[in-house]
Amino acid sequence: MRTCSLCERTLPLNNFGKRTVTTYKGYCKTCQGLYNKYIHYPRYKDKQKYNSWKSILKSKYNLTPEDYDKMLLDQGSRCAICGTQDPKTANKATTRFAVDHCHKTGKVRGLLCDYCNVMLGRARDNKQVLQRAINYLNKGETNED
Repeated sequence: MRTCSLCERTLPLNNFGKRTVTTYKGYCKTCQGLYNKYIHYPRYKDKQKYNSWKSILKSKYNLTPEDYDKMLLDQGSRCAICGTQDPKTANKATTRFAVDHCHKTGKVRGLLCDYCNVMLGRARDNKQVLQRAINYLNKGETNED
């Protein structure tokens, strides 16, 4: 048994890749795959973009890339609202989820796809507006299935 250094789950050794014949990697295979897909490879495609993103994370949200990675894994690599695994939209070629935060307190709430992030922004984080939108959608539904 071994504990993954990212998701902190204790798993059997066959869930970890081998580093050498006798040692295993620190990440489980699931976390390693997510790390490669969302973090490692996009970072090195354009070092300048990565450094810019890293700087914005620190200055706007007081987060490190490692904090972001941990949040992403805690959310199952999905948007915190709609659950999609794809952060992109049709007209915005983004490779990362947006960091959602409270504009009053600055507290980070989670990671969102672009659609959900824009939805909250357009509603100005106003719960009453969002509730009225839910009521409006419910009013249009029928009980006929």
